Amino acid sequence: MLELVDLMNYTFMQRALICGIAISFCAALIGVILVLKNYSMIGHGLR
Repeated sequence: MLELVDLMNYTFMQRALICGIAISFCAALIGVILVLKNYSMIGHGLR
């Protein structure tokens, strides 16, 4: 656990964490919108 805290001292690790959280948040919002609009892109690709 201490190693993870030490990694956060690096600026690039802080930026990577922030970008990862932002991308996951945006992907979750887009996924919800696609599901609510009944877009099944994966299903069409598998047929």
